[in-house]
Amino acid sequence: IYSPEDARSYVYLHMLEPSPLRAGDEVRAGQVVGQVGCTGSCYGPHLHFEIRHGKVAYGHEGKPIDPLPYLRQWERLGTG
Repeated sequence: IYSPEDARSYVYLHMLEPSPLRAGDEVRAGQVVGQVGCTGSCYGPHLHFEIRHGKVAYGHEGKPIDPLPYLRQWERLGTG
């Protein structure tokens, strides 16, 4: 999910099924974007979440960013 406001992509991997979201869909805090699964190379259901600089297609492009500071900030703001 790409955010043009902050030029970052929020990447969710290993979903049970492809997300029902499509390019251009607006996403709000708390909205379900998919179900946890075990697709690709994994050993059990889990959420693989990344934040990357720029617009990425499959999580391999762009420089990865440590998501923990953002998660803590969102928690304080009540948006996560």
